[in-house]
Amino acid sequence: MRRQVVPIRTDESYYRSRQIEGTIYTHEQIDEWIKKARERLSPEKAEEQISRYETEDRPRVGIFQISTWGLLRGMVPEHRELLLATEDERRRGIPRDLPLLLQIDSWDHPHMLEGQKPSGSKALQQIAEVLAARDRRFWTFDPREGNVHWRNWPFSGRL
Repeated sequence: MRRQVVPIRTDESYYRSRQIEGTIYTHEQIDEWIKKARERLSPEKAEEQISRYETEDRPRVGIFQISTWGLLRGMVPEHRELLLATEDERRRGIPRDLPLLLQIDSWDHPHMLEGQKPSGSKALQQIAEVLAARDRRFWTFDPREGNVHWRNWPFSGRL
């Protein structure tokens, strides 16, 4: 079942229609990187970096490129089930007689870099209640209030 071949899309319009940004290098950008490398690095390190810019990046000038994260995000609408773990994969290392109490796809994840604490998240409070009571009925969080969609976390994959 999981050994399905999935075509990898490389056309810019496919990703733009999903609001996924790609990269198109210009000669001017690479020239600027080279200038900065010469200003900020030792001569030996600068030449090493410049060599990479010239051999790896310059040949891709004008060509649309997508990051690994962007590629995977672009695949989700059509191939979500292939990208997520199967039940067997999720249960690996968990005793078979331990029942599934709660499985969620949306919650309000705290912005901890902005000072928000997990204890202030309504969703995480409800998860604690579910676990303490061993009762999924304590989960009343409205999934539309969740913020875990990748568009809400623009720097994920880059930190």
